[in-house]
Amino acid sequence: MPMDPEDLAALRVYGLFALAGAGVVVAGGWLHYKRPLPPLRDDEKAKVEKPPDTRAETLAGARTLAGYRALVAEDGRKFGVGVQESALAEPFPYQIEFQGSQRLSDKDTLATAHLQIGARVEREWRQMAAKGGIGVDQFLLTIQNRTSRHLAYRVVTDVPDPRACRSMGVVSQNAIALRPSEQVVRAECVWSRGFSVLLRKVEVMEIPSVSYYYLSRLHPPHVLYEERTSEGHRPPVGKACELVPWRDIQAGADAGEVSWADVIDFYARHNCDEYTFFRGYERRKKRSDPLPALGPFSGGPSK
Repeated sequence: MPMDPEDLAALRVYGLFALAGAGVVVAGGWLHYKRPLPPLRDDEKAKVEKPPDTRAETLAGARTLAGYRALVAEDGRKFGVGVQESALAEPFPYQIEFQGSQRLSDKDTLATAHLQIGARVEREWRQMAAKGGIGVDQFLLTIQNRTSRHLAYRVVTDVPDPRACRSMGVVSQNAIALRPSEQVVRAECVWSRGFSVLLRKVEVMEIPSVSYYYLSRLHPPHVLYEERTSEGHRPPVGKACELVPWRDIQAGADAGEVSWADVIDFYARHNCDEYTFFRGYERRKKRSDPLPALGPFSGGPSK
């Protein structure tokens, strides 16, 4: 039956309204997706930019010789030094240059094959009040690299009463490694008349330039340095490492299984962010030993 003309007109008007409504919905949806997304929060960025398995992948790559070489090359660029991976494969010259008991008083000196060691007393002024201060005399050692090579070093001393040294000031220094001809100054103790230190041991290892930066990032008490004489240690580049197994290193040293030379030799060849010293590692004697050096539970190096 033919539709009434008035009904047909109403249907047409209704259709136009429906079509217009659909257009608004579509346009609104298009504008919604066209609008730029809000910026990611910092915690969201971390999830996007640093997937959870990134660290695992880096460590897995570092286990291979190719990954080790890539890390060394990257570190060389970061520290601004030329690096030859073959130099890190060579045994590093190591020497105990003094062992015994040598008394050092103010202005005394002692020279070894690699180091010039001198003693002096210097007054440090400390602010005690708004308008006043006090002068504290401190006994200092100067330690200079006499050579044209980068060195790792350890100068071990004893003082009559370490408790008396707790109030001494902190002197910034590199307590682990020296550039060619570099000199550092370290505080030994508060000085009083008749005070002296006993020099017990001087150890030195010649190292490549990249190793200077590797070793300088270690926290000295974690690698068999006395806190009294290394408190002012400051890495020349970067932050101190946080992954050094210092308790195991100290336990190994107490048991006679780990030496300063073993620990320093390891970290002179390995970035401490990626590799960890393990009990059983010994100072490298042969060029053919594998790099990187990995502990017994790491699965060994891959080709």
